[in-house]
Amino acid sequence: MISSLALDNLEGVARALRAQGNAIWSVANYEKALLCYQEGCQIHRQLGQPAAAALLTGNIGTVHWRVGKHAEALRNYKVALASHRSVGDVYSDLWQARLYLHQERTDEATQLLRLLLVREFRPNMSAIIFEELSAALARKANYASPAPSANPAGLRG
Repeated sequence: MISSLALDNLEGVARALRAQGNAIWSVANYEKALLCYQEGCQIHRQLGQPAAAALLTGNIGTVHWRVGKHAEALRNYKVALASHRSVGDVYSDLWQARLYLHQERTDEATQLLRLLLVREFRPNMSAIIFEELSAALARKANYASPAPSANPAGLRG
């Protein structure tokens, strides 16, 4: 059996990997960011932390989207969505909106993001939702817009 100190250390390693992945993402080194997210996700799964693992699974999907692996991105988004829903996490609605955006279902994405904005009052979450809503509205108006969730660090948790 693993001691609680070892578990705390593993959780710290997983969090550090997420932070490192976010930093590496910000300088567009997607391959290295992906490795950090994958390793952190694996640790969270081993520790029985589905919400934290889901967060990183979504970030993994975002990396795949950014590098043009759209089918793999959508697969990861769906896994993240299911995981967030299974633990009753607010991020499930955000991932659903992102799926809608990637599926060109902008009306549904916009509606869900507006509901989320009203329901979620945490400053960090509101900023994330505004970013996603802006992308949805830009797409709806046929403006060039980056892919939704151009910043996986948006799900910092």
